[in-house]
Amino acid sequence: MLFLLLQGTPITVCLLYLVVLIFSATVHEISHAYVAYKLGDPTAKLMGRMTLNPRVHLTRAGTFAMLLLPIGWANPVIINPRNFKHPSRDTVIVSLAGPISNLLMAFIGAFILVLFYRFPISNGALGNAVDEICIIFTQLNILLFIFNLLPIPPLDGSKIITSWLPYRAREWLWRVEQYGIIILFLVIYLLSPVINWLENLILNGIVDIWAHLFL
Repeated sequence: MLFLLLQGTPITVCLLYLVVLIFSATVHEISHAYVAYKLGDPTAKLMGRMTLNPRVHLTRAGTFAMLLLPIGWANPVIINPRNFKHPSRDTVIVSLAGPISNLLMAFIGAFILVLFYRFPISNGALGNAVDEICIIFTQLNILLFIFNLLPIPPLDGSKIITSWLPYRAREWLWRVEQYGIIILFLVIYLLSPVINWLENLILNGIVDIWAHLFL
């Protein structure tokens, strides 16, 4: 949020961004827990991670990142692959569940946005508010989708590739995890142009899909 404030973003928009970020991160973690449970692992469910209460999902490091950056993360859901029928495959599916939930939320946000343009309710303050909320909700969830697929511990991308790597490579990634926050800051700084390009590409693609159907 501080990053946005320093760029001149109004405090009300920053607070809205933070609320949307916390909600989206919460749904992200619930998706991991739910899919793991459906695939046979009740670990996250027994730990109370299938709840919309954000306090259950937030961590100090992830919340600190949310307050500083335009992105952040929640407490990763713990799974026990031994409960899966197909440990490697199901671990990948569970890891993908979070990013996919963000992509689906982006589709929902864009759908409401396009629908609102197609059938405007109000052109005044209400219209501006709905427009602002939908844009932030859609863009942020696309950003979370991209961000969480980065192959950096403890993000989902690292868990996806770890399932298919030889043991030595996995061991190296586990060692790197303790430096994950530092690496993430560097990656966000160095790859921000690429991440922004991907975000705009996905956003335009989603909006085009809905616009083609409704406009």
